[in-house]
Order: sequence, then structure tokens, then C-alpha cells
Amino acid sequence: MKNEPCCKCKTELSTVRLRHTFYCNKCFTYTFVGKYRSNVNRSKAIARKKGKVLLACSGGPSSIAMLHLTSIFMVINPNEKKKVAMIPSAVVCHIDESALFKEQEGSSQKLQSMVESKYTQLSYIGQAMEDIFDQKFSGDTDFDKTLKNVSGSNRDYEHLVQVMQQPADETNKSKGQRLRDLFDNINKNTAKEDLYWNIKFAMLLTIAKREGCDYIFMADSSTRQAIKMITKISNGRGYSIPMDVGLEVDSCFKDVVLLRPMKDMLAKEMGMYNRLHAQSND
Repeated sequence: MKNEPCCKCKTELSTVRLRHTFYCNKCFTYTFVGKYRSNVNRSKAIARKKGKVLLACSGGPSSIAMLHLTSIFMVINPNEKKKVAMIPSAVVCHIDESALFKEQEGSSQKLQSMVESKYTQLSYIGQAMEDIFDQKFSGDTDFDKTLKNVSGSNRDYEHLVQVMQQPADETNKSKGQRLRDLFDNINKNTAKEDLYWNIKFAMLLTIAKREGCDYIFMADSSTRQAIKMITKISNGRGYSIPMDVGLEVDSCFKDVVLLRPMKDMLAKEMGMYNRLHAQSND
């Protein structure tokens, strides 16, 4: 690969190989950023109205790359005729899952420290996953619909409803323990995974409405999208693929549009981009 010229500029030697195509560092970055810009510009909702964005950030490579790209497009380009930022304002939201996964303890603090030091124009919101038992989340009228979307038997659904509706003062367990018990009492792994993602998304949607955000940006890569598509089809849920892997979902939620600006990038591309720009959550 060292002897191969870059496929775009034809002058520099290539350093990155993607899909049997060779790029130098500069052209790779230009192509990567262009994919993000293109996906955001393809959004019909953003074309009509530029509003506040909620960046769903797990702390992984894809969401870290999305943070960096979003911060770039929040700056007004002096060469543009219209002096309007593509993304006027944004807030970073992280759902802390340490109650379920002990190895993630402290990840929220690390991410907050990184955002506050590197991205001063972005505000940070950290929410523990066990807060789903709070009235501000479980009291949402749409939350029961979230539970019904979880695959599994009627027993699993009845257990979910029972645990979610149980008042906190009637149990001596902490919210973290209640969350662990909720997952431990579900038999099927598929139902556990569905519940995990549905709880996270329900929380993101509630936070977006609370913060007055018009858009939710998800950092799903094309690698992740392919896995999700195969999983949905194998589980007999092919009907939901447009909502689960589509670039823009604007018909399912009132006043909030879901956008996946990273859907055309491979996980390998995001890793290379983070490496070239020294982006890390460690």
C-alpha cells in the first residue's frame, strides 16, 4: 500500500485503504467529513428549519467522531454566502449504564470531562439508566408503547409493567437493583436487548423534548446498521427497518426528528478518523 498513490489527489502516497480504495490522510479526512455534511444536508427537516440538536453519545468511537464533526459544523464558515451555521446549537447526552455493566463505572465522568475541555460550545447531560423509574420518564404516556415493542412472552411483558409501575416507596431496593432485577427476570436474550435499546431511546426522546431539541443525532455506523438490519429480519421485524436504519425519521415522533448522519461510514473509517485527529475518550 505504501507505493500506491492516493485515488483522489494522485500526488500523495496512500496511508488508508477502504473498500479496496487508497487515500492519503488529507483526502481521507475530506471524504469522511463530506459524507457527514452530505447526510445532514439531505435532511428535509433541517432544510426547512435549523434547530437545536441532541447528540446521543455512548462514548464509543462512532459517537466521539460525531461529536468532533458536529463541533466543526457549528462554526460559521466565513467563505459561505449565508452566514448561518449548519447546526446552530447542540447538547451532548450520555445514558450511564454502569448499573448494568460494572466495567462502565466512571465512563460518564470521563466523557463529561472530555466534552467540557475540548468542546466548550457543547453542553453536557448525563443521565443514569436507572432513572427510567422516575416519574418524568415512566410517567410518559408513550412509555407503555415502548414496553409493548419488547419481544418476548406475555409473562415478560406483565413483569415489565409490574416492575415499572411499582412505587419506589413500596420496595427497599435501590433503582439500580430494580433495573438489574428487571433484566434478570426476562428469559429471552432478544427481549433483553430490545428492552435495553427501547429504554435508552425512550430516555433520549424525553430528554430531547425537555431540552427543547428539534433533532436527535444517532451515531450508528454502516457496520452497525448492517448488523441491526440482519437482526431485525431474523427476528421477524422487517417492517421496522425503515425506522431502525433510515437516515431520517420524522413521522414517528411529534416535534422531534431522528437523524443518523454517520450511517454511510464504516466502523473502520471512524476508528481511522479518530486516530488521525487524536479523538479519544480515554
